[in-house]
Amino acid sequence: MTRSNLFSLSGFSLLSLATLIAFGFSHRLALGQMPLRIRESKPVTVNGAKFVAVTQTNWVGLEPVDGPRPMQIETQLRLSNLKKVDVVFLTAATFGLTLKKQNGGEVSPRTGGEHPLAPRPIQLAAGTAYTITRQALLIFDPKFKGSTLIYRDGTGDWKEYGPLRTGKYKLGFWYSTNRIKSNDRPTQIDGVPIWTGDAQTQEIDFEVLNPPYPGRASDK
Repeated sequence: MTRSNLFSLSGFSLLSLATLIAFGFSHRLALGQMPLRIRESKPVTVNGAKFVAVTQTNWVGLEPVDGPRPMQIETQLRLSNLKKVDVVFLTAATFGLTLKKQNGGEVSPRTGGEHPLAPRPIQLAAGTAYTITRQALLIFDPKFKGSTLIYRDGTGDWKEYGPLRTGKYKLGFWYSTNRIKSNDRPTQIDGVPIWTGDAQTQEIDFEVLNPPYPGRASDK
């Protein structure tokens, strides 16, 4: 091999390596620069408590590389105690997501788990608020050109929504103590009353987008 050929091959290798590094860095940079567009619903007041849904409105997954790559989706339920006394809010199987298509059709989840965990209740002082944040993972499947959302409520159960094709949807939260069996439903904890009732937040519009190429989320 001549010196000139060696120089060409070496230069090509270095150039290729530099290109690959820059390409990978641009992917990470594009993902890091894409802001999470956060919106919250109009508040709903029930029995002295205010309920607000919060979520990002741009849901973008990642192309799989040697297997699925989940993307965290920001979803929250904010509780506010409007009463003049402390109130306890139960968090074990008392709340969940609702997803709907733009035409109003519900995206029914598949469920799994057996309630092995018991999340601690939340005691809110008068006039204070608390935001419940649980794991919500979006997984893109190029085979179906759609994504699936896996939501865990903290009890060990999970709900799987999908496939979510590209397009616009609506997200909300429900909160209910009436789904707990009456004989298992306490009325107070350490003398502090437990909030009881049913509440459904207003909905937030969001959009599901497919990733344009591996490692980079859409910046539309």
